[in-house]
Amino acid sequence: MNKIKYILQSTLMLIIMLVLACTKEEGKETYKSINNLTIETPALSSMTLSLYDSLIIAPVLKESMPEGEEYSYSWTINDSLVSLKKDLRVKVDLPIKTGYRVWFKATSKKTGIQAMYQYTLDVRGTYYAGWYVAHNKEGKARFSFIREDDVILMNPLEEVNNKTYAGNAVGAYHALAYEYGGSTYSGYLFAFTSQGVWRFDRDNLKEIQDISEIIPSFNNFPITSKPFQANVPSFYIDQVLILNGGVYAGPGPAFPDYELGSFEELSAGDYEMYPGGFFLASNSPAYYYDNKYKRFMILPQQSSILSVAPATPTAAFNFANVNRTMLGFDTGNTSSREYYFIMADATNTRYLMSAIASGSGTVPGINQRIDGTDINIATNFVTSSVQKQMYYSANNKIYLYNILTNTSVLLYSFPIGNVVKDMKKSGNTRIAVATNSGTAGVVYYFDLAATGEFTGNTYVKKYEGFGEIVKIAER
Repeated sequence: MNKIKYILQSTLMLIIMLVLACTKEEGKETYKSINNLTIETPALSSMTLSLYDSLIIAPVLKESMPEGEEYSYSWTINDSLVSLKKDLRVKVDLPIKTGYRVWFKATSKKTGIQAMYQYTLDVRGTYYAGWYVAHNKEGKARFSFIREDDVILMNPLEEVNNKTYAGNAVGAYHALAYEYGGSTYSGYLFAFTSQGVWRFDRDNLKEIQDISEIIPSFNNFPITSKPFQANVPSFYIDQVLILNGGVYAGPGPAFPDYELGSFEELSAGDYEMYPGGFFLASNSPAYYYDNKYKRFMILPQQSSILSVAPATPTAAFNFANVNRTMLGFDTGNTSSREYYFIMADATNTRYLMSAIASGSGTVPGINQRIDGTDINIATNFVTSSVQKQMYYSANNKIYLYNILTNTSVLLYSFPIGNVVKDMKKSGNTRIAVATNSGTAGVVYYFDLAATGEFTGNTYVKKYEGFGEIVKIAER
Protein backbone atom coordinates (compact mmCIF):
# COMPACT_ATOMS: atom_id res chain seq x y z
CA MET A 1 0.00 0.00 0.00
CA ASN A 2 2.79 2.39 0.92
CA LYS A 3 4.57 1.46 -2.27
CA ILE A 4 1.52 2.41 -4.36
CA LYS A 5 1.27 5.69 -2.45
CA TYR A 6 4.98 6.48 -3.17
CA ILE A 7 4.53 5.72 -6.87
CA LEU A 8 1.51 8.05 -7.06
CA GLN A 9 3.41 10.87 -5.29
CA SER A 10 6.40 10.47 -7.56
CA THR A 11 4.20 10.46 -10.64
CA LEU A 12 2.41 13.61 -9.47
CA MET A 13 5.71 15.46 -8.86
CA LEU A 14 6.95 14.43 -12.29
CA ILE A 15 3.79 15.78 -13.90
CA ILE A 16 4.18 19.13 -12.02
CA MET A 17 7.81 19.44 -13.08
CA LEU A 18 6.90 18.74 -16.68
CA VAL A 19 4.16 21.38 -16.59
CA LEU A 20 6.50 23.94 -15.08
CA ALA A 21 9.17 23.16 -17.64
CA CYS A 22 6.70 23.57 -20.46
CA THR A 23 5.46 26.86 -19.01
CA LYS A 24 9.00 28.20 -18.71
CA GLU A 25 9.76 27.10 -22.25
CA GLU A 26 6.62 28.71 -23.57
CA GLY A 27 7.47 31.93 -21.60
CA LYS A 28 10.55 32.42 -23.71
CA GLU A 29 8.31 33.55 -26.50
CA THR A 30 6.59 36.31 -24.41
CA TYR A 31 9.67 38.00 -22.87
CA LYS A 32 11.57 40.60 -24.93
CA SER A 33 14.58 42.81 -24.16
CA ILE A 34 13.68 46.36 -23.13
CA ASN A 35 14.69 49.20 -25.45
CA ASN A 36 16.47 51.42 -22.96
CA LEU A 37 16.57 55.16 -23.65
CA THR A 38 19.30 57.51 -22.45
CA ILE A 39 20.15 61.16 -23.04
CA GLU A 40 23.75 61.94 -23.86
CA THR A 41 25.40 64.26 -21.37
CA PRO A 42 25.93 67.55 -23.21
CA ALA A 43 29.20 69.45 -23.11
CA LEU A 44 27.34 72.49 -21.73
CA SER A 45 24.62 71.62 -19.28
CA SER A 46 24.93 74.96 -17.44
CA MET A 47 24.00 78.03 -19.45
CA THR A 48 24.02 81.79 -18.91
CA LEU A 49 21.79 83.86 -21.19
CA SER A 50 20.64 87.45 -21.36
CA LEU A 51 17.04 88.50 -21.03
CA TYR A 52 15.14 87.95 -24.33
CA ASP A 53 17.88 85.77 -25.80
CA SER A 54 16.82 82.47 -27.39
CA LEU A 55 17.23 79.34 -25.28
CA ILE A 56 18.04 76.56 -27.77
CA ILE A 57 18.75 72.96 -26.71
CA ALA A 58 18.81 69.93 -29.05
CA PRO A 59 19.24 66.84 -26.85
CA VAL A 60 20.74 63.65 -28.32
CA LEU A 61 18.82 60.46 -27.51
CA LYS A 62 20.36 56.98 -27.55
CA GLU A 63 18.32 53.73 -27.75
CA SER A 64 19.79 50.35 -26.81
CA MET A 65 17.70 48.66 -29.52
CA PRO A 66 16.73 51.25 -32.14
CA GLU A 67 13.36 50.19 -33.48
CA GLY A 68 11.90 53.51 -34.54
CA GLU A 69 9.80 53.87 -31.40
CA GLU A 70 7.75 56.99 -30.98
CA TYR A 71 8.34 59.25 -28.01
CA SER A 72 6.58 62.15 -26.36
CA TYR A 73 8.60 65.04 -24.96
CA SER A 74 8.27 67.76 -22.38
CA TRP A 75 10.37 70.71 -21.22
CA THR A 76 9.84 72.44 -17.90
CA ILE A 77 11.58 75.39 -16.30
CA ASN A 78 11.21 75.34 -12.52
CA ASP A 79 8.23 72.96 -12.92
CA SER A 80 6.43 75.17 -15.48
CA LEU A 81 5.78 73.49 -18.84
CA VAL A 82 7.32 75.45 -21.73
CA SER A 83 7.41 73.04 -24.68
CA LEU A 84 6.27 69.59 -25.91
CA LYS A 85 8.79 69.36 -28.75
CA LYS A 86 12.01 67.37 -28.76
CA ASP A 87 14.23 70.37 -29.42
CA LEU A 88 13.71 73.41 -27.22
CA ARG A 89 13.64 76.90 -28.69
CA VAL A 90 12.06 79.58 -26.53
CA LYS A 91 12.68 83.24 -25.76
CA VAL A 92 14.15 83.88 -22.33
CA ASP A 93 11.47 86.01 -20.69
CA LEU A 94 12.13 85.24 -17.04
CA PRO A 95 13.02 87.30 -13.98
CA ILE A 96 16.75 87.99 -13.65
CA LYS A 97 17.93 85.10 -11.52
CA THR A 98 20.46 82.30 -11.23
CA GLY A 99 19.82 78.59 -10.80
CA TYR A 100 16.78 77.91 -13.00
CA ARG A 101 16.18 74.14 -13.38
CA VAL A 102 15.46 73.16 -16.98
CA TRP A 103 14.14 69.57 -17.18
CA PHE A 104 13.87 67.53 -20.39
CA LYS A 105 11.81 64.30 -20.36
CA ALA A 106 11.35 61.76 -23.18
CA THR A 107 8.71 59.00 -22.80
CA SER A 108 8.22 55.91 -24.99
CA LYS A 109 4.64 55.83 -26.25
CA LYS A 110 4.86 52.02 -26.50
CA THR A 111 6.41 51.02 -23.17
CA GLY A 112 6.20 54.14 -21.02
CA ILE A 113 9.96 53.99 -20.43
CA GLN A 114 11.29 57.47 -19.62
CA ALA A 115 14.61 59.31 -19.71
CA MET A 116 15.21 62.65 -18.02
CA TYR A 117 17.99 65.23 -17.89
CA GLN A 118 18.37 68.49 -15.95
CA TYR A 119 20.09 71.59 -17.31
CA THR A 120 20.73 74.75 -15.29
CA LEU A 121 20.12 78.28 -16.51
CA ASP A 122 21.24 81.67 -15.21
CA VAL A 123 19.38 84.68 -16.60
CA ARG A 124 21.10 88.04 -16.69
CA GLY A 125 19.88 91.39 -17.97
CA THR A 126 20.38 92.46 -21.56
CA TYR A 127 22.75 95.12 -20.26
CA TYR A 128 24.59 92.81 -17.90
CA ALA A 129 28.13 94.24 -17.93
CA GLY A 130 30.07 96.93 -19.73
CA TRP A 131 30.25 100.72 -19.90
CA TYR A 132 27.64 103.43 -20.28
CA VAL A 133 28.70 106.36 -22.43
CA ALA A 134 26.93 109.69 -21.89
CA HIS A 135 27.43 111.82 -24.98
CA ASN A 136 25.74 114.35 -27.24
CA LYS A 137 25.22 113.50 -30.89
CA GLU A 138 23.19 115.21 -33.59
CA GLY A 139 21.77 117.68 -31.10
CA LYS A 140 20.46 115.00 -28.70
CA ALA A 141 21.55 113.52 -25.39
CA ARG A 142 22.44 109.88 -25.77
CA PHE A 143 23.36 107.18 -23.32
CA SER A 144 25.03 104.35 -25.20
CA PHE A 145 26.19 101.03 -23.82
CA ILE A 146 29.34 99.07 -24.67
CA ARG A 147 28.48 95.57 -23.59
CA GLU A 148 31.06 93.14 -22.26
CA ASP A 149 30.85 91.07 -25.45
CA ASP A 150 31.80 94.19 -27.49
CA VAL A 151 28.25 94.79 -28.76
CA ILE A 152 27.59 98.55 -28.89
CA LEU A 153 24.01 99.68 -28.25
CA MET A 154 24.03 103.28 -29.43
CA ASN A 155 20.69 104.58 -28.24
CA PRO A 156 19.02 102.03 -25.95
CA LEU A 157 17.15 104.45 -23.67
CA GLU A 158 15.23 105.97 -26.56
CA GLU A 159 14.64 102.61 -28.22
CA VAL A 160 13.41 100.84 -25.08
CA ASN A 161 11.22 103.70 -23.87
CA ASN A 162 10.23 105.16 -27.25
CA LYS A 163 10.99 108.73 -26.18
CA THR A 164 13.72 111.34 -26.33
CA TYR A 165 15.40 112.90 -23.32
CA ALA A 166 15.57 116.69 -23.36
CA GLY A 167 18.71 118.69 -22.73
CA ASN A 168 22.41 117.97 -23.12
CA ALA A 169 23.85 114.85 -21.51
CA VAL A 170 25.85 115.67 -18.38
CA GLY A 171 26.37 112.26 -16.81
CA ALA A 172 25.32 108.67 -16.16
CA TYR A 173 25.78 106.59 -13.03
CA HIS A 174 25.11 102.97 -12.24
CA ALA A 175 23.82 102.38 -8.71
CA LEU A 176 25.22 99.02 -7.69
CA ALA A 177 23.00 96.09 -6.82
CA TYR A 178 23.28 94.99 -3.22
CA GLU A 179 23.48 91.38 -2.04
CA TYR A 180 22.54 90.50 1.52
CA GLY A 181 21.08 87.45 3.24
CA GLY A 182 20.96 85.46 0.03
CA SER A 183 18.89 88.06 -1.81
CA THR A 184 19.92 90.60 -4.42
CA TYR A 185 18.37 94.06 -4.34
CA SER A 186 18.41 95.68 -7.74
CA GLY A 187 20.54 98.66 -8.66
CA TYR A 188 19.58 101.33 -11.16
CA LEU A 189 20.89 103.45 -13.97
CA PHE A 190 20.66 107.20 -13.39
CA ALA A 191 20.82 109.38 -16.51
CA PHE A 192 21.38 113.13 -16.17
CA THR A 193 20.87 115.88 -18.72
CA SER A 194 20.92 119.63 -18.31
CA GLN A 195 17.13 119.48 -18.11
CA GLY A 196 16.32 116.30 -16.22
CA VAL A 197 17.15 113.23 -14.15
CA TRP A 198 15.76 109.75 -14.82
CA ARG A 199 16.06 106.40 -13.12
CA PHE A 200 15.97 103.18 -15.17
CA ASP A 201 15.81 99.46 -14.46
CA ARG A 202 19.40 98.36 -14.93
CA ASP A 203 18.48 95.04 -16.56
CA ASN A 204 16.03 96.17 -19.26
CA LEU A 205 16.52 99.98 -19.19
CA LYS A 206 12.81 100.68 -18.80
CA GLU A 207 12.23 104.11 -17.29
CA ILE A 208 11.05 104.00 -13.69
CA GLN A 209 10.99 107.63 -12.54
CA ASP A 210 11.83 111.14 -13.64
CA ILE A 211 13.01 114.18 -11.69
CA SER A 212 9.51 115.01 -10.47
CA GLU A 213 9.44 111.73 -8.53
CA ILE A 214 13.13 111.38 -7.71
CA ILE A 215 13.61 114.89 -6.26
CA PRO A 216 10.17 116.58 -6.16
CA SER A 217 11.63 119.77 -4.72
CA PHE A 218 14.39 120.21 -7.30
CA ASN A 219 14.11 123.39 -9.37
CA ASN A 220 17.77 124.25 -9.94
CA PHE A 221 17.90 123.85 -13.71
CA PRO A 222 19.92 123.73 -15.83
CA ILE A 223 22.22 121.12 -14.34
CA THR A 224 25.69 122.34 -15.25
CA SER A 225 28.19 120.65 -12.95
CA LYS A 226 29.09 116.96 -12.96
CA PRO A 227 26.39 114.98 -11.13
CA PHE A 228 27.24 112.30 -8.61
CA GLN A 229 25.42 109.26 -7.26
CA ALA A 230 26.48 106.87 -4.53
CA ASN A 231 25.19 104.14 -2.26
CA VAL A 232 26.31 104.68 1.30
CA PRO A 233 27.44 101.82 3.61
CA SER A 234 26.72 100.12 5.84
CA PHE A 235 24.29 97.79 4.16
CA TYR A 236 23.49 100.45 1.53
CA ILE A 237 20.81 102.04 3.66
CA ASP A 238 21.21 105.45 2.02
CA GLN A 239 21.60 106.81 -1.48
CA VAL A 240 22.97 110.25 -2.26
CA LEU A 241 22.73 112.49 -5.31
CA ILE A 242 24.81 115.65 -5.73
CA LEU A 243 23.44 118.08 -8.32
CA ASN A 244 24.76 121.60 -8.89
CA GLY A 245 26.55 121.43 -5.55
CA GLY A 246 23.43 120.44 -3.58
CA VAL A 247 23.21 117.18 -1.66
CA TYR A 248 20.06 115.05 -1.84
CA ALA A 249 19.58 111.83 0.11
CA GLY A 250 17.08 108.99 -0.13
CA PRO A 251 16.59 105.38 0.97
CA GLY A 252 19.09 102.90 -0.40
CA PRO A 253 18.71 99.50 -2.07
CA ALA A 254 18.95 97.64 1.24
CA PHE A 255 15.28 98.58 1.71
CA PRO A 256 13.57 97.05 -1.32
CA ASP A 257 10.14 98.28 -0.29
CA TYR A 258 11.37 101.86 -0.14
CA GLU A 259 14.22 102.01 -2.63
CA LEU A 260 12.10 103.96 -5.10
CA GLY A 261 11.40 106.64 -2.55
CA SER A 262 12.16 110.25 -3.33
CA PHE A 263 15.32 112.15 -2.40
CA GLU A 264 15.26 115.20 -0.17
CA GLU A 265 17.74 118.06 -0.01
CA LEU A 266 19.85 118.00 3.12
CA SER A 267 19.87 120.98 5.42
CA ALA A 268 23.32 122.26 6.18
CA GLY A 269 23.30 125.90 5.29
CA ASP A 270 25.65 127.29 2.66
CA TYR A 271 27.91 124.91 0.72
CA GLU A 272 28.97 123.84 -2.78
CA MET A 273 29.68 120.14 -2.62
CA TYR A 274 32.19 118.45 -4.89
CA PRO A 275 30.44 115.64 -6.81
CA GLY A 276 31.98 112.77 -4.89
CA GLY A 277 32.08 111.12 -1.49
CA PHE A 278 34.00 108.54 0.45
CA PHE A 279 32.84 106.04 3.01
CA LEU A 280 34.93 104.45 5.71
CA ALA A 281 33.92 101.82 8.27
CA SER A 282 30.38 100.50 8.03
CA ASN A 283 29.19 102.46 11.06
CA SER A 284 30.96 105.74 10.25
CA PRO A 285 29.47 108.80 8.56
CA ALA A 286 29.97 109.63 4.89
CA TYR A 287 32.47 112.38 4.04
CA TYR A 288 31.95 115.06 1.38
CA TYR A 289 33.93 118.12 0.38
CA ASP A 290 32.64 121.67 0.29
CA ASN A 291 34.44 123.59 -2.46
CA LYS A 292 32.93 126.88 -1.34
CA TYR A 293 34.50 126.98 2.11
CA LYS A 294 37.27 124.45 1.36
CA ARG A 295 36.49 121.89 4.06
CA PHE A 296 35.23 118.36 4.56
CA MET A 297 31.72 117.74 5.81
CA ILE A 298 30.13 114.63 7.24
CA LEU A 299 26.69 113.03 7.01
CA PRO A 300 25.76 110.34 9.54
CA GLN A 301 23.77 107.42 8.22
CA GLN A 302 20.02 107.97 7.91
CA SER A 303 20.51 111.63 8.77
CA SER A 304 19.47 114.81 6.97
CA ILE A 305 21.99 117.07 8.69
CA LEU A 306 25.40 117.82 7.20
CA SER A 307 28.02 119.20 9.52
CA VAL A 308 31.65 120.29 9.30
CA ALA A 309 34.07 117.41 9.84
CA PRO A 310 35.97 117.35 13.15
CA ALA A 311 39.14 119.45 13.12
CA THR A 312 42.48 117.63 12.83
CA PRO A 313 45.02 120.46 13.27
CA THR A 314 47.98 118.26 14.25
CA ALA A 315 47.75 115.81 11.33
CA ALA A 316 48.87 116.06 7.70
CA PHE A 317 46.00 118.50 7.06
CA ASN A 318 42.96 119.80 8.84
CA PHE A 319 39.65 118.30 7.71
CA ALA A 320 37.78 121.36 8.90
CA ASN A 321 40.02 123.87 7.11
CA VAL A 322 41.77 122.47 4.03
CA ASN A 323 41.71 125.78 2.13
CA ARG A 324 42.05 124.13 -1.28
CA THR A 325 39.71 123.28 -4.15
CA MET A 326 39.05 119.62 -4.81
CA LEU A 327 39.63 118.62 -8.44
CA GLY A 328 39.44 114.85 -8.20
CA PHE A 329 38.78 111.95 -5.88
CA ASP A 330 39.44 108.20 -6.07
CA THR A 331 39.90 105.16 -3.88
CA GLY A 332 43.40 103.78 -3.46
CA ASN A 333 44.49 100.42 -2.09
CA THR A 334 41.32 98.68 -1.00
CA SER A 335 43.02 96.60 1.70
CA SER A 336 44.36 99.68 3.51
CA ARG A 337 41.20 101.72 2.77
CA GLU A 338 43.07 104.79 1.62
CA TYR A 339 41.21 107.55 -0.24
CA TYR A 340 42.99 110.10 -2.42
CA PHE A 341 42.06 113.71 -3.14
CA ILE A 342 43.60 115.91 -5.80
CA MET A 343 43.52 119.55 -4.65
CA ALA A 344 44.57 122.94 -6.02
CA ASP A 345 45.44 126.04 -4.02
CA ALA A 346 44.80 129.65 -5.04
CA THR A 347 47.85 129.60 -7.35
CA ASN A 348 46.74 126.35 -9.08
CA THR A 349 49.53 124.40 -7.41
CA ARG A 350 48.37 120.79 -7.29
CA TYR A 351 48.48 118.57 -4.20
CA LEU A 352 47.82 114.92 -3.54
CA MET A 353 46.21 114.28 -0.17
CA SER A 354 44.75 111.16 1.37
CA ALA A 355 42.62 109.88 4.22
CA ILE A 356 42.99 106.44 5.77
CA ALA A 357 40.17 104.58 7.47
CA SER A 358 40.92 103.80 11.09
CA GLY A 359 38.28 101.97 13.08
CA SER A 360 35.03 103.89 12.74
CA GLY A 361 36.78 107.14 11.87
CA THR A 362 39.53 108.41 9.61
CA VAL A 363 42.85 110.17 9.79
CA PRO A 364 44.60 112.39 7.22
CA GLY A 365 47.38 110.55 5.44
CA ILE A 366 49.68 112.27 2.96
CA ASN A 367 49.77 115.92 1.91
CA GLN A 368 52.31 116.49 -0.83
CA ARG A 369 52.77 118.85 -3.72
CA ILE A 370 52.63 117.00 -7.06
CA ASP A 371 55.68 117.64 -9.23
CA GLY A 372 54.52 115.62 -12.24
CA THR A 373 54.80 116.89 -15.81
CA ASP A 374 51.75 118.90 -17.00
CA ILE A 375 50.04 118.37 -13.64
CA ASN A 376 48.93 122.02 -13.59
CA ILE A 377 46.68 121.37 -16.61
CA ALA A 378 45.58 117.82 -15.66
CA THR A 379 41.83 117.21 -15.71
CA ASN A 380 41.27 113.50 -14.94
CA PHE A 381 42.75 111.40 -12.15
CA VAL A 382 42.68 107.67 -11.39
CA THR A 383 44.57 106.08 -8.50
CA SER A 384 45.78 102.49 -8.53
CA SER A 385 44.05 99.99 -6.27
CA VAL A 386 47.26 97.95 -6.04
CA GLN A 387 50.25 100.30 -5.89
CA LYS A 388 51.12 103.83 -4.79
CA GLN A 389 50.45 105.21 -8.25
CA MET A 390 48.13 107.63 -9.97
CA TYR A 391 47.17 108.12 -13.62
CA TYR A 392 46.31 111.60 -14.85
CA SER A 393 45.50 113.14 -18.21
CA ALA A 394 46.51 116.49 -19.69
CA ASN A 395 45.03 117.31 -23.09
CA ASN A 396 45.90 114.29 -25.26
CA LYS A 397 48.41 112.68 -22.89
CA ILE A 398 48.20 110.16 -20.06
CA TYR A 399 50.88 110.11 -17.35
CA LEU A 400 51.73 107.64 -14.59
CA TYR A 401 52.63 109.34 -11.31
CA ASN A 402 54.67 107.56 -8.63
CA ILE A 403 53.32 108.73 -5.28
CA LEU A 404 56.39 107.59 -3.33
CA THR A 405 59.00 109.29 -5.53
CA ASN A 406 56.82 112.24 -6.60
CA THR A 407 57.76 111.73 -10.26
CA SER A 408 55.80 111.03 -13.43
CA VAL A 409 56.36 109.35 -16.80
CA LEU A 410 54.43 109.72 -20.04
CA LEU A 411 52.48 106.54 -20.75
CA TYR A 412 50.50 107.32 -23.88
CA SER A 413 49.77 110.14 -26.33
CA PHE A 414 46.68 110.28 -28.51
CA PRO A 415 46.93 112.09 -31.85
CA ILE A 416 46.98 115.89 -31.72
CA GLY A 417 43.42 117.24 -31.64
CA ASN A 418 42.17 114.50 -29.30
CA VAL A 419 41.43 115.43 -25.69
CA VAL A 420 40.93 112.97 -22.83
CA LYS A 421 37.49 113.68 -21.41
CA ASP A 422 37.10 110.94 -18.81
CA MET A 423 39.09 108.08 -17.24
CA LYS A 424 37.87 105.31 -14.95
CA LYS A 425 39.48 102.16 -13.59
CA SER A 426 37.84 98.78 -13.98
CA GLY A 427 38.95 96.50 -11.18
CA ASN A 428 42.71 96.31 -10.69
CA THR A 429 43.77 95.55 -14.24
CA ARG A 430 42.09 97.93 -16.68
CA ILE A 431 41.46 101.62 -17.29
CA ALA A 432 38.75 102.91 -19.62
CA VAL A 433 39.48 106.22 -21.35
CA ALA A 434 37.09 108.46 -23.31
CA THR A 435 38.45 111.02 -25.77
CA ASN A 436 36.89 113.70 -27.96
CA SER A 437 38.08 115.11 -31.25
CA GLY A 438 35.70 117.96 -31.88
CA THR A 439 32.22 116.40 -31.68
CA ALA A 440 33.41 112.81 -32.22
CA GLY A 441 34.05 110.57 -29.22
CA VAL A 442 36.00 107.34 -28.82
CA VAL A 443 36.34 104.91 -25.89
CA TYR A 444 39.53 102.90 -25.29
CA TYR A 445 40.40 100.07 -22.91
CA PHE A 446 43.98 99.92 -21.57
CA ASP A 447 45.11 96.84 -19.66
CA LEU A 448 47.62 97.31 -16.86
CA ALA A 449 50.89 95.44 -16.39
CA ALA A 450 52.04 94.47 -12.90
CA THR A 451 54.27 97.56 -12.82
CA GLY A 452 51.38 99.89 -13.66
CA GLU A 453 52.30 100.62 -17.28
CA PHE A 454 49.90 99.98 -20.14
CA THR A 455 50.31 96.44 -21.47
CA GLY A 456 52.03 96.60 -24.83
CA ASN A 457 52.22 100.40 -24.49
CA THR A 458 48.86 100.76 -26.24
CA TYR A 459 45.15 100.10 -25.91
CA VAL A 460 43.57 96.66 -26.21
CA LYS A 461 40.16 97.76 -27.50
CA LYS A 462 38.71 100.80 -29.24
CA TYR A 463 35.05 101.79 -29.74
CA GLU A 464 34.03 104.56 -32.14
CA GLY A 465 30.86 106.23 -33.38
CA PHE A 466 29.96 108.31 -30.34
CA GLY A 467 29.23 112.01 -30.27
CA GLU A 468 30.97 114.38 -27.86
CA ILE A 469 31.45 112.32 -24.70
CA VAL A 470 30.87 113.88 -21.29
CA LYS A 471 31.18 110.84 -19.01
CA ILE A 472 31.59 107.07 -18.87
CA ALA A 473 30.31 104.78 -16.11
CA GLU A 474 30.85 101.07 -15.55
CA ARG A 475 27.98 98.61 -15.18
